[in-house]
Amino acid sequence: MSDSCNSCSAAELAIDPLLAELSDAGKIEEYQSPSFDQIAQCLAEQIKANSDEDGVQTDPKS
Repeated sequence: MSDSCNSCSAAELAIDPLLAELSDAGKIEEYQSPSFDQIAQCLAEQIKANSDEDGVQTDPKS
């Protein structure tokens, strides 16, 4: 996992009124944020690291 993933968490995100507005309007997929992009990349890396070659999730503790 990259260092950026270790230092990134949703708890560190500032509350953005635009995110709330888009969420309320059912358009959350239109929200753009470098912080959200970083979280998405981290999650994708974690999913890939915890999947076998068929894409099936494996237990990261095993």
